Amino acid sequence: MCGEVRALDDIIVLSCEQFGGGTTCTELLAFLGAEVIMVEPPGTGQPRRQIGSTQPGADSFHHIYLNLNKKSITLNLKHPDGVKIFKEMAKVVDIVHDNLGPGAMDRLGLGYDELKKINPRLIVGTVKGFGDGPYGDYLCHAPLADALSGAYTLTGWPDKPPNQPGAYMGETNTGMHGFVALLAALHQRDITGEGQFVEVSIADSSLFCNRGALAMRQAEKDPLFEGEPAKRWGNAMPGVAPHGLYKTVDSSQTDNYLAIHVENQAQWAALLKVIGRAELIGDERFKDSASRWQRRDVVDKLVEGWTSDKNAYDAFHALAQAGVPAGVTQNSTQVMNDPHLMARESVIELEHPVRGKFKTLGCAPRLADSPVEIKCAPLLGQHNEEIYTRLLGYQKDDLTKLAEEGII
Repeated sequence: MCGEVRALDDIIVLSCEQFGGGTTCTELLAFLGAEVIMVEPPGTGQPRRQIGSTQPGADSFHHIYLNLNKKSITLNLKHPDGVKIFKEMAKVVDIVHDNLGPGAMDRLGLGYDELKKINPRLIVGTVKGFGDGPYGDYLCHAPLADALSGAYTLTGWPDKPPNQPGAYMGETNTGMHGFVALLAALHQRDITGEGQFVEVSIADSSLFCNRGALAMRQAEKDPLFEGEPAKRWGNAMPGVAPHGLYKTVDSSQTDNYLAIHVENQAQWAALLKVIGRAELIGDERFKDSASRWQRRDVVDKLVEGWTSDKNAYDAFHALAQAGVPAGVTQNSTQVMNDPHLMARESVIELEHPVRGKFKTLGCAPRLADSPVEIKCAPLLGQHNEEIYTRLLGYQKDDLTKLAEEGII
């Protein structure tokens, strides 16, 4: 019985979004059952529909990946009647969410102060680059927020310039923070009966990802952060050895290195047994993590002497089955065909009406009694008739007239 109900089945969301932070947030809501209605400009839609697409007339995969399970309507919010229609919908939905530029919703007359007048239970969420503050009016994208957060200067090698992280941490984490905040706001509404304004910034979310690095690399010796800034350590982790990437026979061809992280003596002993160096168990030179860190060059040479002539996956399974934390640095093709990720439906295959079959990512949160069915991202305006007739009672003639006037 419970399995037939999804956690957010009764929640309706209007989203005015672009790029990754906002779309990630509402995609998570959609995965767990919310009806997420993307409000897009007629003719063009969200910017990411076109940006990055190598097939004329087809939505980009960047857009498709970030808008699974959603619905799309077109509405011209620069037209007064478009604003009126949006306000009519805001009366009957639970959440309005945007990640447009600073002040954009206020300039349209659709800011929180305006919307709460027509629906006091409405939750209005927004994703901003820097968020309210001295930088609040500045334009921002995820790489810029990651730079501000310290992620760049914490990534790479000490003798080289800062590196851009391979993943836009702030973008996806902003979506996750927004997702959690909106769920909390929904719960509080159940208690108070009132909606509220929810803001999440990409810079804050990226900064939150750096807690461990900041704590380990500087806070222990400089808790007020008044001294020398934290250093870049490449693939090392201060105080932990062995930790890092070790060459295998596959490294030069496939980028498959063996990732190893040994936290304690039991794991160290297990590793020594696997690599055929059991005689070093109990050796005072490697008696604890601090000792191994001091002799990390010796430790790394010892480990890589074993991994360098091994297949990466064989070595991974040998260590993992012995209780040693290990992994393989998979390239993008391997990731999207990994048997574990596919078995968990973390990687799935869908069909797009224009693009055809493609692989994408599934829903990370798993609720036992809230089944997730992944659906392809909608085409532009695909749900105009369904949404406008159901939520506002419009007839086909009404929609035809609105389309002729450039409102939808």
